[in-house]
Amino acid sequence: MKFKDKTRGGFPVRIYATDAGGKYCIHGAYFYGGEWAMTTWASDGDSGSEESGIDLIPLREPSEAALEAAKAAFWGTPSPDADMRNALRAAYEIDFPEGGK
Repeated sequence: MKFKDKTRGGFPVRIYATDAGGKYCIHGAYFYGGEWAMTTWASDGDSGSEESGIDLIPLREPSEAALEAAKAAFWGTPSPDADMRNALRAAYEIDFPEGGK
């Protein structure tokens, strides 16, 4: 799974390993208080801490099927750039009706 480059609390993140094994298989650090604090996360980005500000945010990408369906739906737009933007927006709506968050 891919994650955004900031935690839920907005702290910058560095991910060092995603296959470390065990429950907290993601190893990395987040920037807080002027320094990098090392930590681990579960495969879904949960830090295991009661403070959810250091949890990772999953990066969702639309499926190929949704992207192709969206491109077909918006093929008639006047600009290729506008077409791609509309296609990506539609693909996210197809795959992530809750908003992809």
